[in-house]
Amino acid sequence: MAFSIPSIGEIGTRLKNSFRAYLPGTDAWIEPNNLSVTSRTFALTMFEAYQRLQFLYRQLFASTADAYHLEFRHGYEYGITRKASQAASGFVIISQVTPTANVVIPAGLRVLRGDNVSYITTQAGVMASGAVTVPVRCETSGASTDTPDGVQFALEQQPSLPNLSDTVVVAAGGIGGGADAETDDQLRSRILYRKRNPPHGGSLADYVIWATSIPGCTRCYVSPFTNSPSAVTLYPLFDDTRVNGIPTDADLAAVRDYIGASGTDGVRPVTARIYVVAAIPTVVPITISNLSNDTSATRQAIAVQLAAMFVERIVVSTPNSPFVLPISWISEAISRATNENRHTLVSPPSDVSIAAGHLPVLGSISFV
Repeated sequence: MAFSIPSIGEIGTRLKNSFRAYLPGTDAWIEPNNLSVTSRTFALTMFEAYQRLQFLYRQLFASTADAYHLEFRHGYEYGITRKASQAASGFVIISQVTPTANVVIPAGLRVLRGDNVSYITTQAGVMASGAVTVPVRCETSGASTDTPDGVQFALEQQPSLPNLSDTVVVAAGGIGGGADAETDDQLRSRILYRKRNPPHGGSLADYVIWATSIPGCTRCYVSPFTNSPSAVTLYPLFDDTRVNGIPTDADLAAVRDYIGASGTDGVRPVTARIYVVAAIPTVVPITISNLSNDTSATRQAIAVQLAAMFVERIVVSTPNSPFVLPISWISEAISRATNENRHTLVSPPSDVSIAAGHLPVLGSISFV
């Protein structure tokens, strides 16, 4: 049974009745009276003590702890720290107005996105045929610093390099790897997962813990024995920053480097061969007929519920754990929508088998 903190009035009443019972001839209920004042004073003090005890009780458990104790007590004891925000990086193409060979483009040049987010070149490059591709890194951090390829940036004026074009283009592969700082709920989820899954020298849960320690990575699906007895394939997802959670090349590289799939030592067991790959999206279009209360609000509510279901319940299909999407999950999500009383699910007509290495993603929603 949950303990309820008594109010100041309830505590005061108990104290006054105690004075009446244990000090015969006195009555703390009569005003003015020293015992009445003492009762009110002690009631305030005890109420603060009750509140403090309630606060400390919450901090005992990772599931209820406040941000500070979650991070610097529960997380600290497991070596888990909050994932900091990350700046995006990638490559841009800098060109000349009039091609001139052997022109050195120094590191430290600043380019600006249309919203004035700035990026700095991190290495020098030498012009060849009037253009050069150089690496850049954003000067701020966060998921919003990612930029797809082909986007044009503006080059800050360079008096020492007057022949450079004012326009810089993001190279193939885009600028990626940006991530927001981990929220309290995301950190809490990782700590609880670690508590429920102690390390076992390279168990499936270990790989999930390692991968999700990378900024931006929210989930990871593991498939052991994929190519050989020592091979492990990881399918990380970045739900909050990537479309359908599918990671970019930069995201995959970060996971590979940390776990040790790219030739580095990493945290993997020494004999393990690790493959970190992006899941392939399998689009699942949905067609609904005979919808009761067929209004734009109802349709929007259905879209919200379906999107939530695809995040909460859908997993990557692996060779060891093939995934089948039940149509009952789809109908259940539709039925949870506000004002929906009846519908017929036309498509998909039956459960959807998902190929290994694929992730079901929500496609178009049609109403007929």
